[in-house]
Amino acid sequence: MSELIIYENSPTEHAVIFELTTPRILIGSSPDNELVLEAENIALAHASLENRYGDWILQDLGSSQGTKVNGEVVHTPHQLAHHDIIELGQIKLKFQADGLAETIPPPPPTEEVKGRVWLATVAVATVAVISIILLFLALAHYFHWLDISALFL
Repeated sequence: MSELIIYENSPTEHAVIFELTTPRILIGSSPDNELVLEAENIALAHASLENRYGDWILQDLGSSQGTKVNGEVVHTPHQLAHHDIIELGQIKLKFQADGLAETIPPPPPTEEVKGRVWLATVAVATVAVISIILLFLALAHYFHWLDISALFL
């Protein structure tokens, strides 16, 4: 299982290990987050970690102090690599990837989704057939192949 080693100065000194057990983890100073960091310069909702098919993606959530990975400010979603150092204010988190981390596959389509796809397919096919009929009638009228006015009397 992947984990974060949380520390301030040295990963061997007063470190706390946080296991990444859910597919999405919110990080910040708010008690509503999965990972609560009570330190200066940590926003209420500072960053998020999301497991996307076995890869952990870090994203800053608009914090005023920003989020860094290996000393570089992260502006867009960033895929973490083993031993990356994440900096949130003065707090550092060392990412430990597990080569056997569980991947979270997309959920299989439900019957409701399959029904919507079928309905959309039928609707598109119906519109296509009606359009072809109307096009044929317009061409028939234009080239005098058929007297359409008799159809509407």
